Amino acid sequence: MTGELQRALGRLPPGCWRTSRIHDETEAVRWFPVKSFAECGVKLGMSEAGQWLRDFGDTVTRIGPGKSAWAFFPLLELACPVFESRCENALTSLGLEQCAFPTTYLVSEALMSHSPRWGALAIKWVEFLEPTEHLVSSLDFFANDKANV
Repeated sequence: MTGELQRALGRLPPGCWRTSRIHDETEAVRWFPVKSFAECGVKLGMSEAGQWLRDFGDTVTRIGPGKSAWAFFPLLELACPVFESRCENALTSLGLEQCAFPTTYLVSEALMSHSPRWGALAIKWVEFLEPTEHLVSSLDFFANDKANV
């Protein structure tokens, strides 16, 4: 975690922090709510280490390398610009502009999920993202995945 992020998190009101068990783990994490997307039923939060989470009420789950992104796929039901704008506004209001959601990771994981539904929704987001090597290889995988035919 950068010093800038650590300082920004330190400015959050003490009452905004929660502690929840991480889904399918015994570990608990301290986190705070960032944004709720009622139309797709996803509540996003961030851990005190700066990691993005989805809140399920009694547990949370993380997104990022080595973690399944399935729990975050419903975000793809939103239009990418709408999602990014609402996230950005929420982060700005919290003074956390430097904490962008891992959108490219989410889209790449959906493209490689063997799910025609999530893959098709992810395709709609691709044009708004930087073409990273991982994203390009995910697009290639999606194009050649027989589940999507």
